[in-house]
Amino acid sequence: MLVMPTGAGKTLTVIRWLFDSFYLKKIDIQVLWLSHRKELLDQAFLTAQNEKIRSNLSRIEIIPFYGYISAYRDQMVDEGNLFLSSSRLAFNNLDELQKRSFDLVIVDEAHHASASTLEYNKLLSELRYKILLGV
Repeated sequence: MLVMPTGAGKTLTVIRWLFDSFYLKKIDIQVLWLSHRKELLDQAFLTAQNEKIRSNLSRIEIIPFYGYISAYRDQMVDEGNLFLSSSRLAFNNLDELQKRSFDLVIVDEAHHASASTLEYNKLLSELRYKILLGV
């Protein structure tokens, strides 16, 4: 669990940790970043894109398969290292996601993962992953 005050840079901290600890060292890990809010997915995507550019890494694919982008609606993407998804889209595509094995699942605003109205309980119990990081 990563806990920091609002606006302190949780997203940047996690993205930098991913790049510094794994991607820059050419350690191939599969990451699924889940959030219930579009703005948080946008922030993670832009931060990762900036870090990718700063690091000059062309081999890292940052795949947004948000539910709100019509081109990606209900369409899973098969390649890349960092996948960003709304909890709703991930839940709706659980069968596809169960075919993958993630090294790390990140739940942004993790306190929402315990809410009974969200799909997190089913996602986290049925996905294959090694490490779960709540932010």
